[in-house]
Amino acid sequence: MSMIDCLLDADGYTQEIRHSIVDRAMTRVRAHNIEPQPEVLAIYAQYVVGTISRQEASNLMFARFQMLYDRVMTSLERGP
Repeated sequence: MSMIDCLLDADGYTQEIRHSIVDRAMTRVRAHNIEPQPEVLAIYAQYVVGTISRQEASNLMFARFQMLYDRVMTSLERGP
């Protein structure tokens, strides 16, 4: 275990634990035959290395979800 692995984030998690959390989440998503978009993987990569907090990752994921939702709603409003 390296020194960086021992550093805790604001939630008390090491990089190893954050990596494990993300791996489990991606395994569950892929089990449904869904491949995460590169933007999602980039957000999680930042979280794993500790450059963003869990709250920041959550905020970025929500903003992405909102953007996708808005895109779908605009498409539906325009019709076929």
